[in-house]
Order: sequence, then structure tokens, then C-alpha cells
Amino acid sequence: MPLVLQMPESNHSRDADVRLETLLGQLAQRDPSAKAWHEAITKLNAFEVDAAAALASQAIGNGLDHGLIEYALGCINTAAILNGIKGPGIEAMATRAADSGHPEFAFNAGNYVIARAATPNDFRQAELFYQLAAEQSKDDATRAAAMVNRAAIIRDGSVTGQPDFPAALALYEQAADLGLMAAMFNAGNVSLWLVDQGQAQHAEGAAKWFEKAIGTVDEGIPCVDQITEEVRMSLYASARLRLAELHARDLLPDASFTRCRTLLEPYLGKDPHAQWALNIAHETLMCKSVVEPASTAGGNWKSVLELMQWKVLSINPFDHGEVRGVSTKGDLLVIEAGLGSTMTLIVMDCFVHPQHESFSVMVDLAYGHVDELGHPCFITGNKGYFANFVDTDFSLLFHLVGDEFTSVPVWPGATCSEVLALSLLPEADRFTDAAADVRNCIPILVNALDEGHALDGDGLPMALWLAAGPSLRFPILSGKEPERIGLNISQSEQELDELLKAQRRERIGVAH
Repeated sequence: MPLVLQMPESNHSRDADVRLETLLGQLAQRDPSAKAWHEAITKLNAFEVDAAAALASQAIGNGLDHGLIEYALGCINTAAILNGIKGPGIEAMATRAADSGHPEFAFNAGNYVIARAATPNDFRQAELFYQLAAEQSKDDATRAAAMVNRAAIIRDGSVTGQPDFPAALALYEQAADLGLMAAMFNAGNVSLWLVDQGQAQHAEGAAKWFEKAIGTVDEGIPCVDQITEEVRMSLYASARLRLAELHARDLLPDASFTRCRTLLEPYLGKDPHAQWALNIAHETLMCKSVVEPASTAGGNWKSVLELMQWKVLSINPFDHGEVRGVSTKGDLLVIEAGLGSTMTLIVMDCFVHPQHESFSVMVDLAYGHVDELGHPCFITGNKGYFANFVDTDFSLLFHLVGDEFTSVPVWPGATCSEVLALSLLPEADRFTDAAADVRNCIPILVNALDEGHALDGDGLPMALWLAAGPSLRFPILSGKEPERIGLNISQSEQELDELLKAQRRERIGVAH
């Protein structure tokens, strides 16, 4: 949507239109060029505004004094804007006036053209009008708004077919320097798009413009936007969310989890993007930690849960020998869940797979522990799993209560009590956007430790996904892992390693 300027307060009056009609009537008696303009203003005073504009558009350039034409056009334009009147005559008047040496109409002309633009030539015509308005308009609000609307055309490649973010950014920054809040937000947004394309040097520029947009509200900094308070606060919220994302993703030299949380606080529970950014911030913190592999799967899970700030009260080993060819060694973790409650997580040391006997043995083992403990338990094997529902990834723990075996999402930033609360809901209601682990952080970290890789604090390790039945997936970090855990797949170790190398090359390319 292009920016549309609101009509500022005007000293224009109905009496002025009547006086203009009288003046043009007198002038028409001796100057034929005034006759058409007299007819146009007569229509205006009869409140036939679009018809008046249509007559004016035909009369532009007929020889009447330029200043008088400009005044007459202004009267018609003011009536149209103040009364919200649109029509082909008004559009024709604006475009003809802009083409005929009245640049104050160029901005509206651009808006009329772009509203029906369907071809590159249409967008080019709109761009030319916006360019004229930006270069020759007398007030900063119009100039800046014209720059923003032109920037959107260039940004999207509507004329050339090739989006041009740097050129659009230059225009957004010019408009932002004139004090347009919408331009500040867009300058930050396009800068962040460039960061996502691998141009990390734009991150600080993005932060600068988002901070400036936020400051227009927090510090009462004047801006030239002619927008409603609702639109102003929407821009403000969007700037806070996007700035929080820069901190969450650790894209700034002074990236701060605390600053991120403060920016997001008013929108948590209201805007899905806020929860997504907070989850990413928690993930970033987790991935900055240095962790050595433990000697057991339970120890690895404990390490990752503690990165999430969960308090593991105890970890107790168990060994029930071999059952149906599956070793039943593992650990029982008791985790603090707040207000005197706890959560029990049973972790088997072996690889459990839905199509292997190990999975059913894990479930049987959990039933035994549930009977012994007298309360529901969560269970998992040495590998972390995730599943995709409606194009969103959710990392999982398995849950057992009575004879019901289900899955519960777990995500960076989740508290133990939140996961427990989800387990009380029907399974279909547990998988909301707020519970997503968008980059499968938890299973990647768990599985990295299980493969013997230390977490080095240098971001999320690179991984490939392997299928585990119709819906479950789990990450691996090396091509030899399937053979190590006894999983037969179609790809060879070499093919898997090549895929991992390709991913790492792509990440390095983006990072630089």
C-alpha cells in the first residue's frame, strides 16, 4: 500500500469558491480561456466535484493565467480530499496537472496510477510522478512520502522485474532523514532483508533506523507523517519487534537478551512474532554455551535442559538388563517444575526408533516406572526427535499417563511448568506457534552430544534430518551416524557427508 497524505487543515472556504466563480465569470466575458474554468468552478459549487475535475483536466493548458489555474485546481482538489471523493475526473485532473507543470499534484497522480497499475509501464508512470513530487514538492511530508512510494516500486522490481534493495534503501533513508516514521521503519526493514541475504554490515544500520522509529514515540521526537495514531502505534510495534529480532539473532555487536526481552514484553501473548523472537533469543543463548558430551544419554539431556534454565534435582541410573534384545539402561531425571512440583523424565541410553523393537521396549519400561512412581512420566531415548505439523517444526518429548502414550512439544525458552501444563491438554491442542522449535535446536544439541561432539558456543551445529516413521524426524551431524546406531538408510556415509559439507559451505557463504 502506498502512503497517502491526509489533507492538512486549510483556510479554504466555501465563500472563496463562490468568489472564484464570480471572478471567472467576469473574466470569461472578455477572455474565452476562462469560460471552461468558470464552468468547472460552477460545478464545484454545485458539489459536482468529479465533474468539476473532469472539466478542469480538459482546460489545463488553455492559456489562462498559471497562478489562477493553480488556485482553481487547488479548490477542486481540496474539496475532493476533504470530502473523500474519488472518480475518473479527479484522477484525470491530477495526472494532467502533474504532466503540465503543477508538481504539487504529482504525488496524488502517482497514487491514482499505482492503484490500478498492472504492467511495468504503469509502475514506471507512477514512479515518474513520485520522482517529480520528491524533487519539486514544497513540503517535507509530501517529498518524503513520495520517496517511500517510489522506493516500494524499486524494492519490488515492479518496473524492471529485478528487486533492488540497495536502491530502495537509499530512498528510504532520504525520507527517514526528512522525519518520516514510515520511512525509518522501512529503512530498517530493508536493511534487515539485506542482512538475510548475507550482507551482515547492514545490521547496525537496521538497528539505527528501528531505534529512530521507536524514539518518535518514546521520546516524542517530531515526525512529518500524516497518519492516524493507530497506524503510528502499529509502526512503533513493528519497529520494536524487528529490533528485538536483531538482538535475538545476535546480529549486533551489543546484542542483548535483556534488551530483546524488554522490547518484546508488551507483545508477548498478543503477537506470534514476539514469541518467535523470544524463542530465538533463548536458542541463541543456548548455542553460545560450551558443553562437553556426558557419559550417558541422560547426562546429555540434563546438559541441554540446564541450558534452558531447567533445574535437574537428581539423576539416578537404572539398569533392568536386556529385554527382547534391547538394553534397558538409562537415567531417571527429576526436574523442578515450580511451586513444589516436579517432572520426571526417563531417558534410555539406546537409540529408540518407532519401527524398531527398542521403541516398544522404551514404552514398556516407562509403564513400569509409572506404576512404581505413581504419576505420569516423560520419556525419551538418546536421540531428540521433532515432527512437522502444518509447516511448523516441534521438538518432542514423549508422555505417558495411564495407558495413553502421546507427544508434548518442548522448545527453547520453555519452562518445565509450561511443558507440564501442555501435557494436560488434548494432544491436538498442544502444538501452537508459541511451542515451535523452528530450527530444531533442542534435538540438534542433544544429538550432537550423543554423537560425541562438544558444543563449542559457536552457534547451532549443522545437521541433516532422517525420517523415523511417517511423522517423526531426527537430526544427525555426521555421515557415519546411521551405521553407528544401527539404522539402515538408502544414502551412503559419503553421500551424507557431502550433503553436510554443502550445507556448511552455504552457511559460510551467507555469513560472509
